[in-house]
Amino acid sequence: MNVARWVVLLALVLLPAAARAQVASGTDILRGRVTSDGGAPVAGAQVEVWAAESGVRRSTTTGETGWYTVVVPDGGGRYRLRVSRLGMDTVEVAVVRKGDEEVLTQDVGV
Repeated sequence: MNVARWVVLLALVLLPAAARAQVASGTDILRGRVTSDGGAPVAGAQVEVWAAESGVRRSTTTGETGWYTVVVPDGGGRYRLRVSRLGMDTVEVAVVRKGDEEVLTQDVGV
């Protein structure tokens, strides 16, 4: 096999690792489910995320199944997550990236 083919093969093997490293260091995805004390999904809950290092703020609303997903560019890996809904107590939790995980999972009971 010639050198050019080796270079292309090496690039194809290394590209996914480089892409994963960029996502892990620059962008975090926070995902989870909001449930009631009885375990039922909470639809329509407001989920707010603040990045401790960068100050970036993002928010979303849970769907019918209680799931949420928030993408935080340049977040830094440490977050405050606040979940609120009319008629329910507001819950605030800390979320911290451990290692090189790309998706941070945090379920919340309200």
